[in-house]
Amino acid sequence: MGGSLVTLAIGLGLLVASEGGSAIGWLVTALAAFNLLGNLAEDDPYDGIDPEHHPQIRVSEDTFYPDDEEIDPIPMLGVEFKGLLAMPKSSDLVFVTTLLDVTDPDEPRPVLAHYDALQEANTTAYQRRMEIGTHDPGDYATEWIHSGAVFHELITPPLSGRRKLLINLFLVDNDNSPPFNFGYPDFEHDGLFWGDSVEYDYTFEDKGYLETIEDTSKARALSVKIAMSVAMADGSLDQTEGEIMKEWVTQTITNFDGEQDEELKASLNEAMQQSYQEALDGRLVLSDLCDELNSLELEPQKYETLKLCYDVMAADGVADASELVVIKQIAGSLQIDPDEEAKIRDGVLGKINAESFEDGTDAILGIDPSWTNKKKMRHLRKEFTKWNARTALPAPECDEAYRMLDLIAKARQKYNEGDGAA
Repeated sequence: MGGSLVTLAIGLGLLVASEGGSAIGWLVTALAAFNLLGNLAEDDPYDGIDPEHHPQIRVSEDTFYPDDEEIDPIPMLGVEFKGLLAMPKSSDLVFVTTLLDVTDPDEPRPVLAHYDALQEANTTAYQRRMEIGTHDPGDYATEWIHSGAVFHELITPPLSGRRKLLINLFLVDNDNSPPFNFGYPDFEHDGLFWGDSVEYDYTFEDKGYLETIEDTSKARALSVKIAMSVAMADGSLDQTEGEIMKEWVTQTITNFDGEQDEELKASLNEAMQQSYQEALDGRLVLSDLCDELNSLELEPQKYETLKLCYDVMAADGVADASELVVIKQIAGSLQIDPDEEAKIRDGVLGKINAESFEDGTDAILGIDPSWTNKKKMRHLRKEFTKWNARTALPAPECDEAYRMLDLIAKARQKYNEGDGAA
């Protein structure tokens, strides 16, 4: 195809169906001039080419229709290309779409993707690759062709609201592809042939990842306070309960580095000390803490909180009835799925002494005191089926199962004799 006039739209039709410091300023400069790099030769790559056929891109609203008819169509921004394929040699080509948030032009930030298929090889930054086959120097698209896509409902910018996106389209060698890092290609790589960009404004309703990081830190401080309400349910903080909370804080901050690490550590330590004093003074209001956590709309942190509460309860090896009642209230206030709560609860039962089970039988078995006896018995039958199946497991799992079956038997006798509503 060398030197010929080629319309690539036909070949591409199948594609439609089927932060770092000093580098940032350089990136802005490089992107602004990158469309002049052409095939990276010193000579003008467009010399003798009609300006109409110089490589160019545009973006427009479009819709992606998955092959699976059960999946709803996905709105997207279609990235289109027209003009010369600026490359120095015959190559198997790929168009690569990346994104940067340039709302603050002095500090461009990456845009993250929700799914592996839309991410870079080594980061969660957005990347969309489209193979277009082998072409020769001089080939070009005489019509606008589909060359990339941005699925704006499947990405997360640094902040919510009106954001300015820089949509980058790169032409690279599929057999010698340059590495990409948070939207940044290696501009010195000889497999990078050409690139250009266009800005696009879009309003994001959901929280950006920087906002989520801040809210997650708030949520974890609330987790500590809520767990303290469990530990202090019996009027005192047991040493083992305090140690569990300290271990949780230590493990949590290991996921952060530098200044962020120190800030989170200070926040969680303050939350532990403050909530302990408030609990002693009777000023720790559990409902307010749960409401505040709910307002952050971070589902993973709700389950993380409940898991911490159960770990605190089991720290001393005793199923304290007052602590179990508080945990049940927490699960309800946080609107935790009952099946997921049961999984978390079951996971800590092996840490509890069998002798202490009887005092908190209902809470251990997940029984709500407000249920009728008939509903309690129905729930106990379900629990019996679950734990009976686990008796076939090796020790210590089977030992735990037999303990639970003993509790279930006692509970069934209790509610059978209660009012006869079995």
